[in-house]
Amino acid sequence: MVSWLLTACLLAAVCAAAGAANTVFPPGAPPADIVDVVDARKATPSMRLAGAMLQGLANRGPRASVYMLHPGDSDQFWLEHLKAKGYLGRTRNLTLPAFFERYGERYRKVFVYDPELTGSMNAAIMLGALEDGLAASPDDAAALAGERPVEDLRGRWSSNAAAITWAYSHLWPRSSRAMLATMNPRADERSLYDYITQHRVFTFWITGQERSDGKAARQLDERIVVERILEAAPANIPVIGFWFSGQDHGINEYTGVGMAGETGQYTVVSSTCGNLSLLSGIRVDWPAAVRRYTATLAERKPPELRRDRVYVCFEFTESGDAPLYLQNIQWREWQDPARGKLPFNWNVGPAILEMAPPIIEYFYDQATPNDYFYVALSGAGYNHPYRHLFSKVRDPEAAWRGYMAQTRGFMRRMGLTELQLYTDAWLPFDRGRNDAITERFANGIPELRSIVLGMGRDEGVDPDHANYYVGRRPVLVSHCMTRWDVDYAGKTREQNIAWLVDDIKAHAPRERPGFMHAMVLSWAYDPTEYVEVVRRLGEEFVPVTLAEFARLYARAHARPEKG
Repeated sequence: MVSWLLTACLLAAVCAAAGAANTVFPPGAPPADIVDVVDARKATPSMRLAGAMLQGLANRGPRASVYMLHPGDSDQFWLEHLKAKGYLGRTRNLTLPAFFERYGERYRKVFVYDPELTGSMNAAIMLGALEDGLAASPDDAAALAGERPVEDLRGRWSSNAAAITWAYSHLWPRSSRAMLATMNPRADERSLYDYITQHRVFTFWITGQERSDGKAARQLDERIVVERILEAAPANIPVIGFWFSGQDHGINEYTGVGMAGETGQYTVVSSTCGNLSLLSGIRVDWPAAVRRYTATLAERKPPELRRDRVYVCFEFTESGDAPLYLQNIQWREWQDPARGKLPFNWNVGPAILEMAPPIIEYFYDQATPNDYFYVALSGAGYNHPYRHLFSKVRDPEAAWRGYMAQTRGFMRRMGLTELQLYTDAWLPFDRGRNDAITERFANGIPELRSIVLGMGRDEGVDPDHANYYVGRRPVLVSHCMTRWDVDYAGKTREQNIAWLVDDIKAHAPRERPGFMHAMVLSWAYDPTEYVEVVRRLGEEFVPVTLAEFARLYARAHARPEKG
């Protein structure tokens, strides 16, 4: 206990040393003394797109002055939180038409897109970001333009691939090198465009196979162009947005994340994030937040090692790596009165630390002694480390070193010492081939205490050999031993609870004391349901935090604890 607390305190102390100079995401400007709150919740998607772009232009200045309410209640929740914390001072309420009138001088031109062609829409968005303009649907163009010049992009390209190719030639040279974005502009997801516009982010979309029509939308042609862009982009930068949306599943998550990883970029799932152009500029005393969180964890009394128990790390997995989940969904989970009754491990994607500092600070401050954070899938961002990561980068070893440095920097600033890595979609895990990758993390991050492998149980993992040490120090590695029911959405609450209980019992280790990691799918279970799962498992199964798991495992196997 003492050694772990000493490590945590040392981590908190070094947070300040890894500050803004090492940021991955460019910060926004601090909020203005008076911030205009724009209600766009009832606007059409096309007008919300234009509004978000104008917000991005307005918030480029020395002070960010616009906060926007998008459909749903998340933006209102965070607005009230920001005011309560003193991060925002005075606010003024504006309708969307009043916003365009008050901030009309911030845009100089209107680019009219073809609403049937995603390549045309993204080209209009990028042109607006680069030339202080707005992208407009044909129906909105006249009202948005007024006396301003209008450039009509309709008919300029016959296909999405042609539009992306033109944008690569003409807009990529002027775009940010800090990040890329993959966004379907025909989807209802419009809130991220303030951040995309603010930072002049090159944005693309690859059509889903079911939407490919062989003419305007051709997935293969679009993918070829995008791969050229990814190869031209720097290694270890994020791709924000996401690879699929509800209206068009795009190239799909698995393919997109893997493709970007080969050329050296990682994904940050953020397509429904809002107000990042303002949130990223709020300065949070992060070392102080880490100290408060560390002090909270110290209040928990860890369990003793017993020879007749199975110690289980329950991990709330699959979404915490996504800023969009933390901003729009997880805050609701944290209102559940059952949260904090039992130890639970919450995964966190570190990008939120720079994209929206007050949001992750909220979770740290609201944590109970039973809420334990660890770094999610797979370090600085979402990628597939065991699946050809950096294989198409000119200098893969330099890229690996850079990724370790980024991941370590985030972990130090967040005061976190555990990490989860994506394996490969429940396929067999070959240690003979894969240990070298695991050891890169174990040896490349000196503060790392343990690694969780897999977003669900990989095929063929033996429950009695699912935990082992790797690396020079060494570091404890633990395979996740449960999965989720692929049909969970169609099941009742009772069926989902029973399914997870059965899966845990079926894949528990035979030896005692036993040690296992169990995934609790974020989309299928809430804290109340988790508590019920633990109750049904009975006293033989003891939930623990990641830090406790490592300590108890070391004691059971007569290994020295890591300080």
